[in-house]
Amino acid sequence: LAPAGGGDAVCLTPESAWPDGQYRFADARLTPDGRHLVCVREDHSPTADAKPSAVLNEVVSVALDGSGAMTVLATGADFYAAPRLSPDG
Repeated sequence: LAPAGGGDAVCLTPESAWPDGQYRFADARLTPDGRHLVCVREDHSPTADAKPSAVLNEVVSVALDGSGAMTVLATGADFYAAPRLSPDG
């Protein structure tokens, strides 16, 4: 992620926090405070070799501080798409 005002890009999910290839992300939305992205995450296992039927889909909040911190907001369904934030929080 590159800051809008310029500067160095920051890896949202650094390999130091999560194995490379484990997660794939889609449908991201920035929170109003600009501190997190809410998005769909596919978990392909720590070795990134999960069979399609074993991929875990979740809606997560990803911190934009470069820590790789993620909070699961929704899990348990086979498919998630287009998460949106409520204007009133």
